[in-house]
Amino acid sequence: QQSGAVSRVLAEQSLQAPLADFARGTPLAVLPQTPLATALQQMLDRGVGSVLVAGPEGGVLGILTRHDVLGRITLAGRPLDTPIAEVMSHPVHTLTVRDRAHAAALLLSREGVRHVPITDEGRIVGIVSERDLFGLQRLSVRELSSAIRRAPDLGSLVQSAADVRALSHAL
Repeated sequence: QQSGAVSRVLAEQSLQAPLADFARGTPLAVLPQTPLATALQQMLDRGVGSVLVAGPEGGVLGILTRHDVLGRITLAGRPLDTPIAEVMSHPVHTLTVRDRAHAAALLLSREGVRHVPITDEGRIVGIVSERDLFGLQRLSVRELSSAIRRAPDLGSLVQSAADVRALSHAL
């Protein structure tokens, strides 16, 4: 029980982490006139799910995600020499390095997006994804579901109920 309580406290505290902790290297960003083929190849090469579109001063103008590629490029029949600015999502919701992870979780949920660029004085310094935030949680929905299915007795189910409440509170 003590170990479970410690894990829950750590999970809750992790959502209090400043977004500066997520700015671990410059995210992939291209200029608005970059051809889709170039941007998509860079996404593939870096193994990332999104590319930011930045202005000359480093501010965020838009974003293109893997999810966007199907509807806006593939099914729309867009040629790969199309400038990324023509298919990017905009405006983009951003947060600053001073905001907390819980603010990012709320923004992702409220706006139905999967990535939030992190800025410092208007310049892109990182990006936080839905996956990053879920990775902070010690208890995942899948793990909880599995624990409930495997529960050998009522005490285990009571503990799972507490874990569900803790995860819900943390999210």
